[in-house]
Amino acid sequence: MALKEFPDHVLSFGAGHSHFEDEKPFTQIKNALADYPNVILLLPSPDVDRSLEVLPNRSLKLRGRDYSGEGRDYMEEWVRSSCNTELASFTVYTEGKTPEQTRDEILKLIA
Repeated sequence: MALKEFPDHVLSFGAGHSHFEDEKPFTQIKNALADYPNVILLLPSPDVDRSLEVLPNRSLKLRGRDYSGEGRDYMEEWVRSSCNTELASFTVYTEGKTPEQTRDEILKLIA
């Protein structure tokens, strides 16, 4: 498991990697992260609807896709799901901040 192999590293998982529709795998991940105090969720805004305006545009700009398909809006499922917020120790909001400002906020939280 990545957490054991890289205990002193920053690991980044996309929202889809931490979204579970079934309780069993969610509980397994929650238990695996229990010993790690610095699980940080990044969202543009505390307003879910605003985050859902910003994230697809960021994704299109950076990755060329918006994570929708087959009649589903996966990004909306990920953002509205409680999985990510339940797994996170902290949430950092990024809208209007530079990457450096976001980094500094995270460093203050984990210091």
